[in-house]
Amino acid sequence: MFADGSSVPLTLRRAEILALLDSRTQGWSAEELAYELHGDAGTP
Repeated sequence: MFADGSSVPLTLRRAEILALLDSRTQGWSAEELAYELHGDAGTP
């Protein structure tokens, strides 16, 4: 990933989140995203 022209390392979790966000062209609702990221609990 690049920010301001510099390479920025991503943690595995952040890479997974970016992949999830990119996986649906129509986007995600807050509830859907919380479920995908945290399961039934919906919170971290």
